[in-house]
Amino acid sequence: MTERQRISRLLDEAVEQEGFVADHPARRYVDQRALRAVERAAAAVRQVAAEPVRVGLAGEFTTGKSVLISVLLGRPDLLPAKRRATTGVITEIRPRLTGTPGPDVDAEVHYLDSGAVAAYRERLVEELAAEAARRGLAKPDTGDWDALTAWCRDTLWPVHGMQDTIRELIALRDAVRVHGRVIGSPPQRAGWETVREHLLTIAGDSGGEPAWAGPPPGAGAPVSRLVDRVVLTVEVHPANWPLDRDRLGDDVVLLDTPGRGAAPTRVRDAMLLEREFPRLDALVLLSQPIKPDSAAIGEIRRDFSRAGGRHEIAVVNMFDQLTTWATDLESGFGPLTENDLIGHADHEDLHAAWQTAVGGGDGDRVALTSVVTAWALRPSGPPPVPLPQGIDEAGWRTMLCRGASAWRAIASRVEPQTGVATALTEFGADGGLGRLRRLITEQAARNGLDRKSERLRQRVAELTALVEQVRGQLVGWQATAADDHDRQRQELRQLLRGTARAELRRTRDRCEVEVLSTRFTMADGRTGLAVVRAQALEAVFAWPIWDVLQGSVIAEEQRVRLEVADVPRITDELLEPFEETVEAVRARAVATADAMVGHWLDRRNTELAPHLDEARRVIAGFVDRLGDGHQEVRVWWSRALQAKWLKKLGAAMSAPDQPKPHELFPLRAGVPLPWALPDRHQQHQIQIARVRHECALAAERAACTALYLRLESRTQAIREALDPMIKVPRVDDFLLTAYPMDLTPPPPETHDDLDDDGVLL
Repeated sequence: MTERQRISRLLDEAVEQEGFVADHPARRYVDQRALRAVERAAAAVRQVAAEPVRVGLAGEFTTGKSVLISVLLGRPDLLPAKRRATTGVITEIRPRLTGTPGPDVDAEVHYLDSGAVAAYRERLVEELAAEAARRGLAKPDTGDWDALTAWCRDTLWPVHGMQDTIRELIALRDAVRVHGRVIGSPPQRAGWETVREHLLTIAGDSGGEPAWAGPPPGAGAPVSRLVDRVVLTVEVHPANWPLDRDRLGDDVVLLDTPGRGAAPTRVRDAMLLEREFPRLDALVLLSQPIKPDSAAIGEIRRDFSRAGGRHEIAVVNMFDQLTTWATDLESGFGPLTENDLIGHADHEDLHAAWQTAVGGGDGDRVALTSVVTAWALRPSGPPPVPLPQGIDEAGWRTMLCRGASAWRAIASRVEPQTGVATALTEFGADGGLGRLRRLITEQAARNGLDRKSERLRQRVAELTALVEQVRGQLVGWQATAADDHDRQRQELRQLLRGTARAELRRTRDRCEVEVLSTRFTMADGRTGLAVVRAQALEAVFAWPIWDVLQGSVIAEEQRVRLEVADVPRITDELLEPFEETVEAVRARAVATADAMVGHWLDRRNTELAPHLDEARRVIAGFVDRLGDGHQEVRVWWSRALQAKWLKKLGAAMSAPDQPKPHELFPLRAGVPLPWALPDRHQQHQIQIARVRHECALAAERAACTALYLRLESRTQAIREALDPMIKVPRVDDFLLTAYPMDLTPPPPETHDDLDDDGVLL
């Protein structure tokens, strides 16, 4: 069971606990203070369950953090980005699914409170005082603004190396004096374009001597100095959801942070980022591919570690800037080691970037990314950043695709496929964005969902303890009021709230776990993976071209006769049958996935049959008393105890976007096939078998991916249909109609020994 499923199970348990009290007919006789305590505890459970997964992006300045976030959201022009350092405040982005209520982009500005402003000023003063002490300079007599200004002007300003911190302190002074009213104010809604233009970007800084007496009349001071963060709620299409929704759900927050060491608010940014670190479920640490600033990366790593963070994800972004690779490795044959790759004389920049990213850690948590390479490989719309000078769009795309192909070809020779080889291979496939999404998802699931699950367990335990106290009062009432109808009502309640909902949860959870299991077998005893793999191999091995090749081989010389008609000479001649095969095996994989889901639902329906028969038997005794007003409850329990109605869900859904067949072609385009090379005249039968095997494996991977995506979409549709059903409809009227109450019991003895939270004194 995944952590998300555990969280869902805990939330279901809390709903059941709360529902037991809320739906009980004796609720009005229970001490109301105890009920309020139960309601508060249930609200605390829901609050923890609703906490989003938080992912922060940090690193050097001008590493493309803002553009990367925008592209991950499918909105390349969302955040401002330029070739120089741009991001001036922490930007908290909350994606919202397309079709849900709300504006396209909603901006809310959060300002620093008085405590944060005081801490900010104190940190600036401490840094200046430490530097002054190191140089033997005097400290200020008092901590008021006038004394600090005089100290900075008369004592510190002439000293080289302290000017940036002094400017930041004086700018804070001016912002406090001019915009002090916003300190500690509630979050303020603001127009998106205004926020984008004036708050998200770095405030201008002349770099000269500060205005010691304050800003000139009418000049003002940037209010952005007092901004804690800008919160953006952004509409995002499901296809562009930044992380895996199946594992993490829809509650996701992405944080774009100012680059380390670039902004005129360096101290403020470092302070706010350190405060944010303990709340992050995943940290993405970005660096440059050419001459990365290992000192800045090391500082962020240390700060994150001190805050309790573990295992950040390292990203060498804008990797397309590495335009020099070892052509001898690209065109050569035979296996390579990782040392052969990063130790090559032409790969010095790659070696430096990789070592900085790994930082003594695990290379399997490093991604090499480029949003422009991702765009070039699968162009849709204009490029996400401005074109370089002196090159048109088509030429740039060709150049980017050439680089991706070269790195992928080199990496394909490395054995084993781990570390830098895997990162380069995935960079060549989609600009590394798929690998980045997967790494973030795994890290956030491992850290964030684990922590949420633990907090949720604590809150559910507190709720359970309070419900048990109330349960004692309800049991006392039940002993006083019990009659035949009451017992029958309680049995029916147990059938509806207990058996039906428990089976509903089992259907929801087991469907996803069992159908997606590699061991799940269909009616013929074979697994879905075995079926689609066999189909892919059969389809590739059935190409007529193999018979042509085998028939043209001179057995004694083990050589293909190229003069024979229809003998392929270059890889492009195998592309058309490969594309047709991929389309065919994908369609068959979808049919196999549908058959797997249908087979599982048939089995589940058979398991549920005894419970459905029992429910029908019980309800048959009073069905004549039920009117149309109880249709909701009747439909609910009927669906909860059946599975066949789920067969239609997701069956008509279109397939999710997948790579075009030519993008999966395992052979380099336009390259002579092995038997067509002038220096390779022997062992052609082996070479034919190898090429056929490569094509078969690529088709097999396409089929398995299509199978998994179809199973994922079908089980997700089933989960989305069953999730709302976990909350049982209010059944009081249904129960009282089925078994009318014969007596009104007196209220039980009140409990004056409970405090306001319903806890026994």
